[in-house]
Amino acid sequence: MDPPSYEEASRQPPALPIAAFNAPPPAYDASLSSPPTPPPPIAVVSQPQPVPIAVEYLRGAPGLVRCPHCSHLVTSKVTHVPGTAAWCWCVILAMEYCMLICGFCLIPLMVQGMQDTHHSCPQCGNPLHVHKR
Repeated sequence: MDPPSYEEASRQPPALPIAAFNAPPPAYDASLSSPPTPPPPIAVVSQPQPVPIAVEYLRGAPGLVRCPHCSHLVTSKVTHVPGTAAWCWCVILAMEYCMLICGFCLIPLMVQGMQDTHHSCPQCGNPLHVHKR
């Protein structure tokens, strides 16, 4: 069986009315409502309290400690003072390069990594610890 020719097919009415494709979508029924959405959960974030360290564990940076003199919980006050390591390097450089560059031997006295760290209490001013280098 052969398919119909173009002339025969164009004489037959279409299978579906064209108006069916141009119809508007069905209307939204406002009486139908969805269940209410629950409120979002509230997240409570709490940070842990800082824990003071023992005075003997203080190093080159300020730390949270309990002062043994006034019993306050404080962050130690830090000062840097040239220590034994800085003075030893100063003497070594003075003996090696004294004739070449004046003042070159004083550089270790200004390097913070070679200085002793003195911790004191900001409340009462008493010394807490000295970290020697």
